[in-house]
Parts: sequence; structure tokens; C-alpha cells
Amino acid sequence: MCPDFFNPGPNPHGNPPIFLAAVGERMTAVASRVADGMLCHSFTTETYLQLSTLSRGQQWAEMGTLITDDVLDAFSISSAPAEVAATVRQRYGDIVDRISL
Repeated sequence: MCPDFFNPGPNPHGNPPIFLAAVGERMTAVASRVADGMLCHSFTTETYLQLSTLSRGQQWAEMGTLITDDVLDAFSISSAPAEVAATVRQRYGDIVDRISL
């Protein structure tokens, strides 16, 4: 239902892949059924769910005491700039084919 003026015509590269972001069991199920790929929320860990609860309760001081080096490492890649790619490959192996910064 696009007017001709706005219709760019067929894409010479074909249809783009469709990726869905998924947080939670139901969205993961949807993404696995209908999408070409899934974008995971980078903070989805058990610890993130404890921190999320504290955030909703506005318990900021208590949250700060729980962010240890282990928690920070769960959310980030800590290495020298020249070693970041190797660290990502070591941590994620072949389960991740792209990342965003």
C-alpha cells in the first residue's frame, strides 16, 4: 500500500535478514520460530536480575556494593585494546557471530 512515489522497487540484494531482540522465555521462543537471528540483551544474567530488582526498589547504595569485579566481567570484556578480539573469541567461541558496541 505504498504510493509509487515512495516505492523504491525490488531490492537487488534480496530481503534483509530479520533479527528479533529477546529477553525472557516467550520472546526467545518467538525469535527461534520466526526470525533469522536473535539479539540477546547483554545484561541477562542471574546477577543482573538481582540488580534489576534493587533498581526497581531504588536501592542504589546496596546495588553498588554488589557490583564486584566478577559482576563487571560478566557485562564487559576487560583486556588490553589489542587483545579484545581474542578475548571475545575465547569467551564466546562460535556461539556469537557479531557484537555491538
